[in-house]
Amino acid sequence: MKQLLILLFLLFSFSCFPQDSSGKKISKNKVLVKEYYENGQLKAKGKKKRCFKVHSVDGRSCGIMSFFKHGRWTHYYANGQKKSVEKYKKGEFIKLMRSWNEDGTRNKELQDS
Repeated sequence: MKQLLILLFLLFSFSCFPQDSSGKKISKNKVLVKEYYENGQLKAKGKKKRCFKVHSVDGRSCGIMSFFKHGRWTHYYANGQKKSVEKYKKGEFIKLMRSWNEDGTRNKELQDS
């Protein structure tokens, strides 16, 4: 009985949190995701791909099948200006492609490199 109450409490508590992201299925293995700030402004958008990812825990290989960030992701400041464009592969950050300051100007550090 105690376990049932704990389970019900956990299920109810997860349903109380506001949604800060939404996903639209593109294909069997891809989802278009949009994440939002609390003020309703777009925070990030990109695709997640369903894939198998292997990692090591205490010397053992473990794997998980899930949706991970994959491809180009665009991030935004809370004021709506573009913040960055990044590239991911199976949830791993690959590189920063472009970056902007909060006022909308290109980040000069990245332009020079």
